Amino acid sequence: MCISGAFFLLVAIHSEAVILNSGDDNTNTTAASYTSSDISSLWNSVASVLDSSGNYSASAVYLGNGYFITANHVGLSTTVELAGTDYAIDYSYTPLQIGTADLKIFRVSGTAAATSILLDTTSGNDVGKTGLIIGFGVGNNGATTGGYLWGSNYDQRWGTNTVEALTIASGTTCLMTYFDTSAGSNEAALTLGDSGGALFEYVGGKWYLSGIAIGVEESGQSVDGDYNCYAQVAAYASVISSQVSAVPEPTTYALMTMGAGLILLAVRKQRRNSR
Repeated sequence: MCISGAFFLLVAIHSEAVILNSGDDNTNTTAASYTSSDISSLWNSVASVLDSSGNYSASAVYLGNGYFITANHVGLSTTVELAGTDYAIDYSYTPLQIGTADLKIFRVSGTAAATSILLDTTSGNDVGKTGLIIGFGVGNNGATTGGYLWGSNYDQRWGTNTVEALTIASGTTCLMTYFDTSAGSNEAALTLGDSGGALFEYVGGKWYLSGIAIGVEESGQSVDGDYNCYAQVAAYASVISSQVSAVPEPTTYALMTMGAGLILLAVRKQRRNSR
């Protein structure tokens, strides 16, 4: 499947986390509230990108050695907040866009205390797996037909969803999830401010970073059948690993810094074939 169409930038403001099918913004706001396994290291690896006023504007994931990954369309200012600590972005390392993908790596001054996460390096095995989503996007502002309106409060939150397709969208290899309002209270959809957030998958007793949130189907609300897109980490794992470990200067990849927040994929709605 190949998805094409224009990308529209949504400027992020104060943000909350993924919208939950339960409609309850007071749940899933700690690592301890996920009881199937210990996700504290994952929780503490997801950061909020702060704007020039110190407000949450997007999300990023800590890779280790001072490096973070986020969506390329996320605008960087001076600071990220990780596990309650602010880190200054180090512009002596030019943020690196990975090929044509909506992904970029940036570095902070010093080394964050968070534990480095494992990268998913196996392409083609994501479809059908249930992922754990962690981000800093807006919560809900009340029900609408088939789903929820986006709100404006902010907090880190986790939710779950199942990868149902692999596709290409505007130069990025993407994992696709769909918001299913019949899938339980933890079913989650991305919202404004979740760009750069994480999709983790549990394989063989370990958690792996499998996707980075980059896009949604429509802005302002999340309703049944809406899709979300995550850049597939496995497709870019070798480049990511080489940057974090070898620390080369970015000379062979295109560099681009654009805007902040989530992008809107203006394409025809794709829905599950069956419920």
